[in-house]
Amino acid sequence: MRDPEPYRWLHLSDLHVGCKGEALWWQMLDDFERSLDPWLKKLGAPDLILLTGDLAWSGTASDYERLDRFLERLLQRIETKTGHRPLLVPVPGNHDVQRPTGADLRPYRILDAYEPGADDDDVKALRQEIWEDRKPDFVAELFTHYSHWLDRTIIPQLTGKPGVTPHRSFFPGDLTVTLDLPDRFPLAIVGLNSAWSHYKGGDFTGKLLLPAEQSWPHCPIQLRAAPRSISSARSSAPSC
Repeated sequence: MRDPEPYRWLHLSDLHVGCKGEALWWQMLDDFERSLDPWLKKLGAPDLILLTGDLAWSGTASDYERLDRFLERLLQRIETKTGHRPLLVPVPGNHDVQRPTGADLRPYRILDAYEPGADDDDVKALRQEIWEDRKPDFVAELFTHYSHWLDRTIIPQLTGKPGVTPHRSFFPGDLTVTLDLPDRFPLAIVGLNSAWSHYKGGDFTGKLLLPAEQSWPHCPIQLRAAPRSISSARSSAPSC
C-alpha cells in the first residue's frame, strides 16, 4: 500500500482589497503572480488556497467585488498554467467587519465586557442568546457583506465536488471543509471567526475571542471525517 499523496496549499492573508493606493496594490499583484509561476512549474497547482482574514479593507460590498476579480484572475492563471483550479477556503479578519458608527455603535459595547464581565447579567444573556439559543443575529450584522460573498463565491465552488464537503455552523464566518479524496489522507480544515468582537478600531493584542462553544459545531465533523486535520483560526492584526 503506497503512502497517500500530500496536499498542497497557497496561504494568503491580509490582502486588504479596496485599500487606499490601489494602483500600488495591483502592481504588487503583478509581482506576486510572476513570483508564483516558478513554484507552479516546480510543484504543480495547489489543491487549496487558504485565505486567512482581512480579505477586504472595510467589509463593504464593493471590496468583495474587487476581491472576486482578484481571485478569478489568480485562479485563471493557475488553471491556465497547470490545468487545475484550486479550492478557496476563507475565514474573516477584523477588516472584514462592517464596523457600525454613531448610535448603531452603542449596542456592541457589551462586547468590551464579554470576557472580563463574565458575571455581568447582560453578558450572561448574550452568551445564552448566541451559544445556547444559537441566535447570533447580533454578530451576523457585522459580517453581512462577507456572508453574502461566502454564499456567492465560496460555497458554490465547494459544493457538488466528489470528496469535498463544506459545513457552515450557525455562527457567521465559521467554515469547515472536509476532504476525502482518492490517494489522499482524510483532511478537515476548520476556520473559526476570531474577529467577531472587533466592532471598532483599536489594539486587539490578547483580545481575540474564541469561546469553546464556537468550536463545538465543528468537532463531530472533524473527528468523524478526518483523523488528521488542520485547524485554522484567524488571528487578526494587533491594531487596525
